[in-house]
Amino acid sequence: MPQRPIAAVIFDLDGTLANSELAHEEALRAAAASRGMTLSAENFQHRFVGLGESACFRILAQEQGIDLTPALLEELLATKLDHFLALAGRGAVTPWPGAVELVAAASAAGRVALCTGSGRVSVAAILRAIGLADAFGVVVTSDDVARTKPDPEGYRLAAARLGVDPGASIAIEDSPTGVRAARAAGLQVFAVEHSFPASSLGEAHRIFRTLAEIGPELVQTR
Repeated sequence: MPQRPIAAVIFDLDGTLANSELAHEEALRAAAASRGMTLSAENFQHRFVGLGESACFRILAQEQGIDLTPALLEELLATKLDHFLALAGRGAVTPWPGAVELVAAASAAGRVALCTGSGRVSVAAILRAIGLADAFGVVVTSDDVARTKPDPEGYRLAAARLGVDPGASIAIEDSPTGVRAARAAGLQVFAVEHSFPASSLGEAHRIFRTLAEIGPELVQTR
């Protein structure tokens, strides 16, 4: 029986296509410190990777007794963005091996989109840094949704904008949070061990050590 073409491939960005999590961590820590909050590397890795920036600041503020007003949240987000853009401009954000090639293979076979918990401005900077500025016609960022991952809203919106059935699409993710969001939206999920070990990614349908291990045929037919 011939294999059925995949309707679309929807990629996560940070940690999946872009090696950017360390830059996000540094920028988040600097912004938090500007208002007397602390962020440990362990806390970031185990709790914040895959979450939107606003959620990270809300958690930190609640746990450290900071009154996070809307104005303060906006200030923190702006400070974090400034630090992140400076880091990206200095070469701190790079593509994971195989990222450009896999996006090209998926694009050649059908529709592709991006679904990320980062904001629109930082997403544009990351895509420029990794050579994928013009790769996606559909980009869903934290600015486009009311609830970021692990909520499935972003993936549902990406599929709707592509005009495809989520159940006939693949998500490529790197975090338990992202895997959970994509599965809840009904997508098949491929996870890569860029940020977490396989033991943390067990909800994914398939797990790969790196993007480079995902052959082009896997994003073209199933």
